Amino acid sequence: MNSLSGDAVVIGSGAGGAVMAHRLTEKGLKVILLEAGSYHKTESFTTDFWETMQHLFWDNGFQYAPGNPSIPFLQGRAVGGTTLINSAICWNLPRPIHEQWVREEGFSIAADEIEGEENKIKEDLHVVPVDPKIARGNNNAMQRGAERLGWEGRPIHRNEKDCQGSGRCLLGCPHGAKLSMEKTYVPWAMEKGMTLMADCEAKKVLIQKGRVMGVQALKTDLKARHKKGDLVHIKAPKVVVAAGVIQSPLILQRSRVPDPLGLIGSHLMAHPGVSTVGLFEERINLWNGATQGYEVTEFRPQGLKLETLAINPALFGVRVPGMGERLVALFERRAHMALWAAAAKAQSKGSVKGGRPLSPIRYRLLPEDLKLLVKGIQLNGEMMFAAGAKEIYPGIRGLPDVVYSVEELREVTSREIKASQIFPVVTHLFGTCRLSVDPRLGVINNNFESHTVRGLYVADASIFPSNIGVNPQLAIMGLAAVAAKRVAVQ
Repeated sequence: MNSLSGDAVVIGSGAGGAVMAHRLTEKGLKVILLEAGSYHKTESFTTDFWETMQHLFWDNGFQYAPGNPSIPFLQGRAVGGTTLINSAICWNLPRPIHEQWVREEGFSIAADEIEGEENKIKEDLHVVPVDPKIARGNNNAMQRGAERLGWEGRPIHRNEKDCQGSGRCLLGCPHGAKLSMEKTYVPWAMEKGMTLMADCEAKKVLIQKGRVMGVQALKTDLKARHKKGDLVHIKAPKVVVAAGVIQSPLILQRSRVPDPLGLIGSHLMAHPGVSTVGLFEERINLWNGATQGYEVTEFRPQGLKLETLAINPALFGVRVPGMGERLVALFERRAHMALWAAAAKAQSKGSVKGGRPLSPIRYRLLPEDLKLLVKGIQLNGEMMFAAGAKEIYPGIRGLPDVVYSVEELREVTSREIKASQIFPVVTHLFGTCRLSVDPRLGVINNNFESHTVRGLYVADASIFPSNIGVNPQLAIMGLAAVAAKRVAVQ
């Protein structure tokens, strides 16, 4: 067993962990950053979707909640975490959400402090609206449809510099233009003395008499999948868990963190999403332009996010109807197709618990969440018709594969639809180690420290007490920066 020591161990190099490690290093702490995945170079990113899933995603991209339907939960496993494979979308933590946390959970951190950190991060990561030059067909079509319907929308704000519009954000940016964590805060912290241990999966936090003693990790070799690696013992008085909403509670459960009320892994919340495909006379060239470049904000008060999305041909083939000759015929018209997503600020709450059969995740859509997703399919379809689409593929199993008018679309989406008839994917997750001043309601306190173990902190979206309704990476970073101030001085 290999041994080393430091002032703090940070588990996870995504939005929360990278910022935490960078800030603690800046404050003079000897920081060791653990990442279960590998450190990938820009030139290694490929258009081969299966290879990308194997190298960049947890469980080869097959992390899911079993059920009818089974729902994929996408999460990055690499240096940079999910920031490596997301679309770089940035939203500040909404003020109404902050007010809700203050009111319901006794959250004591001022909104201005969080926003101040978010604004610093936006400067660091060059967060800007999508340049019209790289918006192109798919994004321009949504903007046109929204404007014709009088719906409020805007170019998406992203952390990027010199984006080429290759539409490959979800596969790792091939140009190094996306300013994700492996390009920014991780190497910046390394320049200041932080130690990065990639291919090193944290197995458990070591605890003695109610205090953190360090971390036990397993050095892995992702290429030799059946070969066990070496155990690593890291001694440190502070451990920050920032492994994401699925992995963080699993680590705490394996560590046997005292949890008398079973809060660790509960309150799993998410943004389940569905897509709508439209066929246009004009060329859309889905693969050419910003992956997600335009969003309609009109329906956010109702809990709906409408936004463009470019996906790999392998995924596109799953999304459009038909097999054999019909599928080939649709692919021949792919250049004329747009794809837009609708994600719901869902009310459903699931859980994460190690040792379950098939998957540690349990999550099912509530009827009101299903209705919201179907509404999203309808609204995106109406917007596509307004933008000039001739055919819409709603993607609802058992109903017509294609519709030709707004009236037909509304009739189809007004029918009784079961969850098993749609094909949702979950991306944004919240809440499995939630923050509350009350230990009966939360896992961590206002200092981001465990209610039951001294020196144990959490700094990712698992601490969010509620679904925030927007893309969370900037809010995660801002809260991690706030948390780092508390961790450093305790």
